[in-house]
Amino acid sequence: MRSYGGNITGRAMAHFRRSFNPVALVASAESVNPYRVADQVALRELYLKEHVPWAKYLVFMVPPEVESLLFLDEGIVNAVLPGPVSLEDRVRGRYEALKVLEELFARVGEGPLPDVLIQRLAQADLSALWKLELLKPLEAFLLEVCRGQSPPSPSAP
Repeated sequence: MRSYGGNITGRAMAHFRRSFNPVALVASAESVNPYRVADQVALRELYLKEHVPWAKYLVFMVPPEVESLLFLDEGIVNAVLPGPVSLEDRVRGRYEALKVLEELFARVGEGPLPDVLIQRLAQADLSALWKLELLKPLEAFLLEVCRGQSPPSPSAP
């Protein structure tokens, strides 16, 4: 069997093969290079077209360290991250989120990651994330699927 899915897990592949429901495939990009990201999207689209041609789908790539999104909104920084977060940490968090998160939680003696972060995320209002331009295509797809309409484009990098 050919696999165009990149890091699509076996369980997800089995779901896709049986699904008649819309599919939003959210994957972490392996690069920030737009050409490599476009190639990753194209491979996943090819996989979905081959295995679920009857379903609406969206291939949506998030930054290599998706946790970097937590550093883009002041309210989320304050709600989710421990202690005072310096401007330097906020900027670094956009580029090396996992390293900065580990440092921040270690500094205040909280841990282990990701457990403590997951608990904080569960209690936080993350609605500001949906206002980020990066997530607009995913939000539009989900809203259109809920309303039973077709999405405007098949994928979003």
